[in-house]
Amino acid sequence: MIDDRRKTLRQDKEAAAWFTVLNDATAEVENEDLEKFDKWIQRDGNRAAYRRIEDISSAAGALRNDTEMQAAARQALARPTQKQPGPARLSLRMPRLWGGLALAGVVAAGLVILIGGQAKTYETDVGERMTAHLDDGSTVELNTDTRLRVKFRLGERRLDLVKGQAFFNVAHDARRPFLVTAGPMEVRAVGTRFDVRHDGPGASVVLAQGKVQVRAKDVPEAAWTLSPGQELVLRPGVRAHPARVDVASLTGWTNNIITFHDVALIDAVAEMNRYERAKITLAPGAPVHAKISGLFSPGEEGEFVDAAVASFDLEVVHKPNGGVELRPRSGA
Repeated sequence: MIDDRRKTLRQDKEAAAWFTVLNDATAEVENEDLEKFDKWIQRDGNRAAYRRIEDISSAAGALRNDTEMQAAARQALARPTQKQPGPARLSLRMPRLWGGLALAGVVAAGLVILIGGQAKTYETDVGERMTAHLDDGSTVELNTDTRLRVKFRLGERRLDLVKGQAFFNVAHDARRPFLVTAGPMEVRAVGTRFDVRHDGPGASVVLAQGKVQVRAKDVPEAAWTLSPGQELVLRPGVRAHPARVDVASLTGWTNNIITFHDVALIDAVAEMNRYERAKITLAPGAPVHAKISGLFSPGEEGEFVDAAVASFDLEVVHKPNGGVELRPRSGA
């Protein structure tokens, strides 16, 4: 782990040096320098390091008056630059590059302040969806009524799904595992695509691509490795085991589709209600356990209500709060 962190810091310093050279408006970049940069960025981990420096540079614009950052900059620039042996020595003949390595002290401080010390929170309201672009190149699609906390450090990428549902498309970085906690569950991935849902005391994960390791947070010996097409559900007091599922159906919300295959009416209503503040309710006598199938759109309760009315001979009563109640048809 220590060696991994040293390697990461070295790559960040090299990335900072290259960033300084390539973004120096006062000097022309030679073709030889570009060829060396192309070779450098092809090495394992260097592309991700360069992206981190780009992200830090963007964020630093908002921190120019930050006293901690200014102090770190003064301290870093006051230190004499030392030659580094081996692969860390990029080019002894390039003074601008060594200036960039001096600047790396500032970048290292920025990594702590911007990535290691601050958590970002992404949140959606009821009926809302959004896509979050993370600092490492990963993307997360947040479903309705979801809250996700993200905190990246040099050694790991840690996320907490406080509530709701999210689909993760993880950028590959073997040196920094991608860890998602959701209720009783922790999911560990490197580069993969998976869906996590957490509403109530339990949580579930569906793997679309790659491989993930899942463990129960309170039971260290309880762990599973999922293959594409499998789902794992953790609920208090229920024995868990991976099961084959229809991934397209369970992740269809990312394409604005809700799929029901022989789902009990009461469960289908609960799923549709996730996307609406004005809820659908079932009156006494409604066939709550009758099965319904079909494709519906999140937030479009009208089409679902029409299908339920036609399938089970129900009638609709509109409520003052904007919701609707489904009840057996009068005289039926």
